[in-house]
Amino acid sequence: MNKNKIIHIKSTRDLFTLPDRMNKIFINEVKADGYTCQFTFARGKTEQTPMVKLELQCFSQEGINLYFRPCTVDPGRSQVFTSYHDNGQIRRMSTKEYYSFGGTLSRMRSQDRIKIRIGIKTIENNKPSPKTTNVTRYQDHVAYLLLIMDVLLEFYGFNTYENRWLNYLAKQKAKEEAVNILINGIIQLV
Repeated sequence: MNKNKIIHIKSTRDLFTLPDRMNKIFINEVKADGYTCQFTFARGKTEQTPMVKLELQCFSQEGINLYFRPCTVDPGRSQVFTSYHDNGQIRRMSTKEYYSFGGTLSRMRSQDRIKIRIGIKTIENNKPSPKTTNVTRYQDHVAYLLLIMDVLLEFYGFNTYENRWLNYLAKQKAKEEAVNILINGIIQLV
């Protein structure tokens, strides 16, 4: 089922009949960040399909060899994944490769240089941690955020949307490449 199905709405009548036509309802939320626009819908509860319970005896060695390609996948610290296949083949994607797809690291370094130049890095590093059970420390965190909020909102304003959009695209590309390496063992060069 495609979760990104296009909903054609050409009039308010279409909007009001949406629950009957597509089991969806517009919940009066529109988000825009200068690059994208998101309309939020909710859908009604769908009927549950009965669960099929498979057991080990449901599978034969011939069926496994015909329909499946067994492998083990191990996430690690320096590797996003390492997979071991039955023919002795090892496939992996390093964390550095994952973040290199699409230039995420270079954009992050560039933004860090700007943060250091205008003093945002120091402000963010001095922020008290919200991870505490001490009420006074949490109040200090909230008070500091209120104090620096204008500076952070100014820095993370409209100028950072392009980086956020490009990082989103890079993340999608990295996921596609990771799946391609896991399944096919090759990197698609675009």
